Amino acid sequence: DGKRRVPGYSAYFADETGQIFSARQSDRLHPLTYGPSGKGFKVFLVPDGAAKGHTAQVHDLVCAAWHGPRPSEQHRVLHADGDRRKNRRENISWAEPGSVPRAGGGAAGEAHGRAKLTDGDVLRILGCAVRDERPADIARHFGVHPTTVSGIISRRLWTHVEIPETGLPPVE
Repeated sequence: DGKRRVPGYSAYFADETGQIFSARQSDRLHPLTYGPSGKGFKVFLVPDGAAKGHTAQVHDLVCAAWHGPRPSEQHRVLHADGDRRKNRRENISWAEPGSVPRAGGGAAGEAHGRAKLTDGDVLRILGCAVRDERPADIARHFGVHPTTVSGIISRRLWTHVEIPETGLPPVE
C-alpha cells in the first residue's frame, strides 16, 4: 500500500511522499502532524517511556524506511533539491559528512549573495593561520569578524574549500 515500516520505530511507517504514520494507539495507521524545528526541519514528538519523549526528524525516518538504516552516526540526510521541508523518497538520501550543506541550505561560500570572501581568500586566511598570525589581525586584513576567521581555521566554516597539494597561497 505504499508505506514502509521505519527501522527502529516499530509503530511508525513512512510513505513515498514523506508522510509519517503511527499505529501506536490502534491497528489502523494515522497520519502524524508535525511542526518545524528551529532549523526548519519537520519534527514530531516520539513517546518513548520518558517523561517528555524525544523529538524525531521526519526526513530521518523517511530516509530509513526507504533507503535503509543510517549507515553511520555521521551520515546525514541530503535533500536533493536543497529544500529541507520536502521529504519525498526520491528527494532524500543518506550522505557522508561534508557532502551535506549546513542547515539553511542554498548557496554557500562565494556563491552566496552576501559572501565577503572568495575561496582564494579562505586559502590565504588558512595560510596566515599557518604562519601563526592572530585571528583578529587576519580578520581586520580581510574585513570580516574574528569569529569568521576562527571558524575557517577550525574548518567549521567554508569547509568546501579544499587545500591544494601545492600548499597555501601567499597573502597579498
